[in-house]
Amino acid sequence: MEKELSRFEIAIVKRTAQNTKALRTKRDKAKARIEALTSELQEIEAVIEKFEAPVKEITGGLTSEEVLAELAKAETAEENVETTTSEEPTCECEPESANVAEGLEASVSE
Repeated sequence: MEKELSRFEIAIVKRTAQNTKALRTKRDKAKARIEALTSELQEIEAVIEKFEAPVKEITGGLTSEEVLAELAKAETAEENVETTTSEEPTCECEPESANVAEGLEASVSE
């Protein structure tokens, strides 16, 4: 059963439709852009997958980005090892302040 609208309610409905018309148009355009971008994204991902297929076969499922990231980690780790092994050992000497204090004691006792 449909309710019969009064002329004031009809005016409210018309005003609401008029106010939301621009927003509905914007929404429809945004949906169209999303659909276009989604299909473009799928095409790009398919091309990437085709390029990555031989790399995945060689590396056992890793992509080129993953392989390069692991190589970069390995190089960084090697550089850290080389840096720590090439440093000269530090001397565990007494601080200079201790030598100064001994010198003052000696000069006072003289």
